Amino acid sequence: MFEILKYDFMIKALIAGVFLSIAITSIGVFVVLKRYSIIADTLSHVSLNGLILGAVIKINPLLSAVLVAIGASVLFEKIRSSKKVYADSILTIFLTAGLALAVLLISTLRNLNLNLTNLLFGSILTISTEDLIIIGFVTTLVIISILLFYKKFFSLCFDEDFEKAMGTNISFYNYLLVILAGLSIGISIQIIGVLLISGLMVIPVVSAFQFKMGFKLSYFIAIFFSLFATISGLVISFTAGIPSGAAIVLVSVAIFALSFVINYKK
Repeated sequence: MFEILKYDFMIKALIAGVFLSIAITSIGVFVVLKRYSIIADTLSHVSLNGLILGAVIKINPLLSAVLVAIGASVLFEKIRSSKKVYADSILTIFLTAGLALAVLLISTLRNLNLNLTNLLFGSILTISTEDLIIIGFVTTLVIISILLFYKKFFSLCFDEDFEKAMGTNISFYNYLLVILAGLSIGISIQIIGVLLISGLMVIPVVSAFQFKMGFKLSYFIAIFFSLFATISGLVISFTAGIPSGAAIVLVSVAIFALSFVINYKK
């Protein structure tokens, strides 16, 4: 275990993993309650185009992925708030369109310096100091936002109409929530991979909810499960030589299975 701390890239990966676990699971709690679980898959597939854009225009791919994710999340909320299309339908359209565009770009721009396996399944080797700064900044922003607006996010998850009747600017909080989701997903791609991000956003949360201990306690249990899965997954990835995202998600699935069995008869 401690042998991995001899390697600079593993130290960076572990630090990034801790930040990501806190950020993406914190948002995941509200995403699951609003039944937007598919938003993780949707924004991750759209963000893949941001990584490609970054490689083309020679900027940090993580930054370009975050910017594209924010743009997609704002557009999603704009369409959803019009109430002309169901939220799950919008997310499905965005997911398929984002993936189709990414496939087109990858097949067309053949000279791109992108490792497709790393993009899809994550890699512990790709985290730079600049990436750590971006990840740390986004995580701090997510935590501050939740501390400031926790009650509003919580209320909107259960009774948006009540908040609207109370004069709450629900559009602001809905936009803020999806933007934070986009930020969290955008910074997660390099470690977890495009195809597996939803696993870290959703599975620890669902696992925590199995214990039926109230929202606040479930929130911290979900963070704990996410941290355990991420750190364990990174160690397994390093020792077994498998993609980091796959290892993290499989540990998360094992935690869910155990949580489900423990609470099955409750």
